[in-house]
This record gives sequence, C-alpha cells and structure tokens, in this order.
Amino acid sequence: MAFLLGLSAEVDILLAAQVVPTLITALISAGAGEIIISRIKNELKLKDILPFYLMVLLSVTIVLGVLYFLFIPAFSSILELEKSKNEIFSFLSLIYLANLIPKVFVSGLRPTLYYLGEYKYYTLSATFSEIFILVTIVLLTPKIGIIGFAYGTLAGSTVNALLYIYRSNIKFSYLFIAEKFQEAKDDLIELIKKAFTVSLNTLLKNGAQLIERTLAVRNLTPGYLSAFNYSKSISELPSSILLDSIVFFLSLIHI
Repeated sequence: MAFLLGLSAEVDILLAAQVVPTLITALISAGAGEIIISRIKNELKLKDILPFYLMVLLSVTIVLGVLYFLFIPAFSSILELEKSKNEIFSFLSLIYLANLIPKVFVSGLRPTLYYLGEYKYYTLSATFSEIFILVTIVLLTPKIGIIGFAYGTLAGSTVNALLYIYRSNIKFSYLFIAEKFQEAKDDLIELIKKAFTVSLNTLLKNGAQLIERTLAVRNLTPGYLSAFNYSKSISELPSSILLDSIVFFLSLIHI
C-alpha cells in the first residue's frame, strides 16, 4: 500500500520507529495470554485474576514506554537521520508508544477469547479492526503522508482492544476490592514469574531485529529495509498461519 501511495521511501523510517515499541510489546505481552489460560483452569477464577494481571502488564509497559520516550533523541542520533526525517521518526515513535496501551489488551485477551470459546467473535473483531486500519490509512495518508500508517495502526489496535475487553467482560471494579486482590495474589505472582521467563527468551529472539533495522537505516539506500521486511513477512506467512495456530491449540488440550 505504501508503494501504491508513493511512500515506499519513507517506510524505512516507519519500520525503524516501530522496532523498540514492538520489542516492548513482545517482552511484556508475548505469551501473556497463553500463560494465564495455561495456569488458570477455572473460568470464574480466570475472570477474577484477569483485571490484576492486565494492570500489571500495562504498568510495566508504560514504565518501559516512558524510558524509551526519554531516549528517543539518542536513538534517533544513532540512526543518523536527516533533520526532516528525524522529526518524522520522533513523531512516529510517539504514536507507536501510545499504541502500546491497546496492544497490552489485544495480546493479553486474544487467548482468553479462545478459552471462552469465542472463536467467531475473535475472527470478526480482528477482521473488522484490520479493515478499520486500512480505511484510516487510505483516508489520512494523502493528507499527512507516512504518519497516516501509524495513526491507522493505533486506531485499529484501539478498536480491537475495546472489542476484546467488551467480550471478555472484565470486572475492572475488582481492582478496588482488597479481598479480590488477596484471593488473586498468589496466582498473580506465579503468572508474573512465568511471564518474566518468557520475556527473557523473547528479548534474545527479537533483540537482533533492533540491530538489523538500525544498521539498515544507517547504511542502506532508502527503500531497501522496507523491501527486505516485505519479503521476509511473505516468506514467514505460511508458517505463521499454520504452525502458530497449531501450537496454540495444542497448548489448550490439557486445559
């Protein structure tokens, strides 16, 4: 789409702006939903602990996001961008940092919808969110350029998160009930420990992407990174469709 809209040269900046926020999402939210449904076997108990678990994930995400916000100028200087591109990179980074908030709920609640048997709802809501992203991009990009892609992602993630929250029927009022916290405390600590272990593995797996994209933006002609990213995404698509879904559903067999 970026190519069709004449923005392919700027996609490199977009991808560079995504890399740290994506890494933060992967560290905090990757596997978060699978962890909770693999440990909590009772639906009622799951709904009791879910508000506290999501708030912990959200709090850590916000802290990491704020830390990255403070280091955006330093990271931008490492990329050695021109002044005009540097401003775009900083603004795109802020949008993707804001996108971390809905991403926590999307990543954390997707497996919960599976657990509750809401497969059709998940499919419809995810499809609607993707369509919403495309419509937003088409409407905004002619006016504000590559930034329209970032706004589209933020809008789609927000819609997706709201739909997941609605269907999961999370009782956020539990956050203000001391008795509910005491009941959930032990399981919450165990879940956080497991999530931390997965995060370390994710850091090793995805950390290379940060170096890869940084070197590409600094040393390659504009457009090379986007072309590489596109070809890599296409090559990984079959395994993403088949293997990820199969592994996830196999993990649910013992529940």
